[in-house]
Amino acid sequence: MSKQFDLSVMDGMDRREVREYVSSLLWQLRLCDGFWFLNVEKRHGRAEAEAVNGLVWDKMGDLAARDVLERFGPFADTPCGFWKAYEYLPWIPTVECAVEHDAPDAEGVIRGITVTVRRCPAQAGREKHGLEPYECREMHETEFRRFAARVSPSVQVECVQAPPDPTPPEYDCRWRFVLPVGAGGDR
Repeated sequence: MSKQFDLSVMDGMDRREVREYVSSLLWQLRLCDGFWFLNVEKRHGRAEAEAVNGLVWDKMGDLAARDVLERFGPFADTPCGFWKAYEYLPWIPTVECAVEHDAPDAEGVIRGITVTVRRCPAQAGREKHGLEPYECREMHETEFRRFAARVSPSVQVECVQAPPDPTPPEYDCRWRFVLPVGAGGDR
């Protein structure tokens, strides 16, 4: 599937070098995303930057899901299947998060997971530079729903807490991914 890119730079790299290379790419991607947002915000205001960001992530949720499915799928139509697919996205290694699984139901299906983002690099960067948190709830809700619709269509997305909600110091946002009663669910 990597026919779209010339990855010959990795030819001859050992495992450590490949990991360093991937880490560098992730860092650069995160910086590009952050500087893009900050510059739109400077020119057009935070509300406009958030609106454009929402449009981008609406599209990215679907495109990323399609790519992950083609390369690594299929995934179970469950919250665990959804999260397994989502972990392939480049943002997960850059974010400190915790995943809690609900107890399995009588059929042995885990019908819900809670994902807590303990430290969001974007929000931490804004705080470091004296900027207010940006409102990311709607953007992430859209992204998660679009991703789930393609990867695990029975999974529902619930925002527990995310900016603009006030959040406690222990975390930046919290989400639930659930399989409604009566919906399928591969183990």
